[in-house]
Parts: sequence; C-alpha cells; structure tokens
Amino acid sequence: MLSVCLAITAAVPAALLAQGEAAMVPAYLQRYKLPEPVLRPTHRAGDFDSDMVDCPWVVRYEGQWLMHYTGFDGVKYRIGLATSDDLVHWERQRMILDAGADGAWDYGSAGGSSLIQYDGWWYLFYCGFPETGYEVGPGKTGLARARTPRGPFRRLQADPVLLPGPPDAWDGGGVYKAVVYERDGAFTMLYNAKDTAAPWREQTGAASSADLLHWRKYEGNPVLPAGPEGTWDSLFASDPQLVLINGLWHLFYYGFNGQHACDGVATSTDGSWLHWQKSPVNPILTPGRPGSYDAVHAHKPFVLEHEGVFYHFYCGVGEERTICLATSQPR
Repeated sequence: MLSVCLAITAAVPAALLAQGEAAMVPAYLQRYKLPEPVLRPTHRAGDFDSDMVDCPWVVRYEGQWLMHYTGFDGVKYRIGLATSDDLVHWERQRMILDAGADGAWDYGSAGGSSLIQYDGWWYLFYCGFPETGYEVGPGKTGLARARTPRGPFRRLQADPVLLPGPPDAWDGGGVYKAVVYERDGAFTMLYNAKDTAAPWREQTGAASSADLLHWRKYEGNPVLPAGPEGTWDSLFASDPQLVLINGLWHLFYYGFNGQHACDGVATSTDGSWLHWQKSPVNPILTPGRPGSYDAVHAHKPFVLEHEGVFYHFYCGVGEERTICLATSQPR
C-alpha cells in the first residue's frame, strides 16, 4: 500500500538554492528515513488509537525505551505507551492517560504529551480539549504525574495549568503542546499556540514557574515566530523540543506553509531558551514522494542521540497518520 521511502536531506534544500545560499547540512542534521513507520494506528474498533497515532515522546527507563504517543479513535485523543529495545521496533502497550470526565475542561481529548522527571516523580504535560472530535478547542494545558513513565498517570488538579491569552493575543485561540525543562530549580515551558485569525498562525512562546503548577508567560512572546509569507514555516512554528548538542541548545520544531508541514531547527547561543536563530538549512525533514507514508506531512519532531546517532521521530501523514523515524546515519 505504501511505497518504500529512503530519503536523505544531505544537500542544500531547493528553496535555499533558489536564494543563492551555500550552506550545507551538517552530519548530525542529515536525515535517512526508515522504509516504514515505526508505529501505526490499529484500525481495530474499540482501540483508543484505532484511527491515528501522533506526537511521539521517547525516554530511556530501566534498560528499555518508552514512547508516549497520542492515539485517536475518531472521537477523542488519549495518550498511550509503546516500548522498544532498539528504538526501531516498537510494541504497543496500553493507554496511560484517558480524556477527562464528563464536564471536565479536557473531556473532549487529552493528547500531545511531554515528560519531565523531577523530585521522584514523572510529570506529564498534555493538551486538553473541551469537546470531542479532532482538536475541537480551545486547547489548554494540563498536568498529571506518576512514579514511573510507564504510568498510569493521575491528574494533579482539576484545572489546567496554562490557558490561552485574550482574544487579540498571539495565543488567544488556544494553546497546544507544552514541553518543560528544569534548570537551577526553576522551570521553563515552551509551548505553541494559535491566534484567532483566519487562517490562524501557530507560534512558540515561553513561560516560567517555580512549582510546575503556576506559570507566568514571557512578555516577549512568541520566542519562535512563524516565518515571513512564502517561507516553509509561514503559518506555523510549532511543537518545540530542546536538545543540547555540543554545548549548543537546539530547538527542533515543525513549520507549516498551508500545504505541507516539515521539521526544522533553531539554535540559541545565549543559553536563555528565549532567543533563537532559525537554521539556514531548514527544513531538515520534508515530506516524501507521492504515495509514500509521509507524502503530505513530516512533522512534530522528537530528537535524541544514542551511541553517536541522532534519532528523529516524527508524525508522518500520507494515507494515514503514523509515527515515523529518520536517523542521522543510514540503517
């Protein structure tokens, strides 16, 4: 049904060539796609992930790789767990966070999760929606925790921890994926959110906290704005993830121009997590050939390094929405 797609982004992207850029993609940003997705929807009635899988987040725990992912059954998002011994072959396990109870702010869906380990707990931030369906908003940010990343996770409080801004704000239309990092006893959240324009723009902002529950948004938001008209990320600069590589902070994210979503990267030299420079070699991961498993979108990155190889998990959209993998070296 889906054709094999072994791709490399090792040459200058066509858009950059058109601009006369001479930049080349460094080895750690090269991307070789695996021939098939690593996780697919089950297509079994009654499964929480029967229709789609999305939003990978991977951690190492007790000698095994764990992936949190979002499943969709055509009605609600929920968060599931898959496991692997080699980062390539994944086995679906179970749901670890359900949508909220009837009448709750996240009754419609709970998805788009990220993890942080702190003070003996694993904290899970997620995006909740009030109504059933595909992202029927406005989205808000919730928080749950468990003693291990295997879950199940329990909500810390009934209310969300981050809300959209006022209607005229850059994040007035809803907040989406939130990722949190701790440094020197303080926490920084990076999150993407949309405005209320048509078409809307999704951009990435920052917030700070001392306790993971109460957050103050950065006055200079958004810290990673969408690009100018005509660029690959002209509408969205979304789903941030931080990785420290050779002493330099990298922010992986996806961009959308109204037709296709791709993954890119920005870097920060001041270490603040607030000031970012988009890479001249963006996008670093693009959709595949027509008919391939990611022919429409290749987006929502999660990047990690293991034994000298960078593993770039992402959501591929072709005939179905799946979780896919590209590596910095051929496999």
